Amino acid sequence: MGEWDIPRNPSGLVTVSMPTLVLRPDAALTHEEIFEIVSLLNYVWPKGDATVLELVKAFPDAQRYRRVSVPGSGQPAIRHLIRDREELIAHALSFERTVISENGQLPVMALSGVCITPSRRGQGLGREVARSAFTRVDEGEFPVALFQTGVPAFYRDLGAEVISTRFFDTRNRIAPHASPWNDEWIMIYPGGHDWPQGAVDLNGPGY
Repeated sequence: MGEWDIPRNPSGLVTVSMPTLVLRPDAALTHEEIFEIVSLLNYVWPKGDATVLELVKAFPDAQRYRRVSVPGSGQPAIRHLIRDREELIAHALSFERTVISENGQLPVMALSGVCITPSRRGQGLGREVARSAFTRVDEGEFPVALFQTGVPAFYRDLGAEVISTRFFDTRNRIAPHASPWNDEWIMIYPGGHDWPQGAVDLNGPGY
């Protein structure tokens, strides 16, 4: 078979199933959608001994924890999903966070959970979901996107740049001065944005 599965119908005509990008508000996800999203994320980044069903049950709490810094957020969290027939094959999440610099509060578009099912890597799907998320910045919903990554070259090709800002999290009662990030590189989109000077309070957990 080729890059896409090509089934034939009884008439002998060839029909091609193409991956489809779908945008879903986090607040409107069905139980089935949550299950498949959690399954994909857990397949790419296993959560220890937790089962998928346990992670699905914890999903609402995870949503609240992620957005703790903006309980009254004006912009919805969006899942950028790519499906091939009934299978979820790519995912990205964009949502609002508010960081604090010496200039005051700054709303940013947080980007997280960019992943592709391993069997479909190398087909441009990660680029498509990331590009879909960055469109929210391009269209003026957010002034800038802020995220962490282990693959900066991938995002540079999309117009992002690495920043050297020192981050901390005053909401972390145990280690408020520690970096809230896990990955090595912190990036903003678009590159060249007038990012604040000095240290920045992420005002919540890393994502």
